[in-house]
Amino acid sequence: MKPINLVLGAGLCLAILSAPALAQTCGGSFQGFVNDMKSEARTRGHSASTVDRFFSSVRQDPAVIRADRRQGIFQMPFTDFARRLISQNRIVAGERVRDVGSHAQA
Repeated sequence: MKPINLVLGAGLCLAILSAPALAQTCGGSFQGFVNDMKSEARTRGHSASTVDRFFSSVRQDPAVIRADRRQGIFQMPFTDFARRLISQNRIVAGERVRDVGSHAQA
């Protein structure tokens, strides 16, 4: 995966995670989660082709699951936990790419 795709992906994930997400039940299938995220992204105005292209390389990462489970019994909400895993540099880089992309489309 190209570095720019990682930055775009981080930006898209951050945008989706920072918004009120659809209620998710713990323990659902990963593919069901991905399908819900794709649906929400389309609802928020992202084109189907962009959503499909972005999610085409999404894979469940066992290391993230292990890290989440090591934190104990729901000591903090997943979104708070996930934000701790994303460095501020990645957030800033994702915002820059997002802003450059939105200016290019204008």
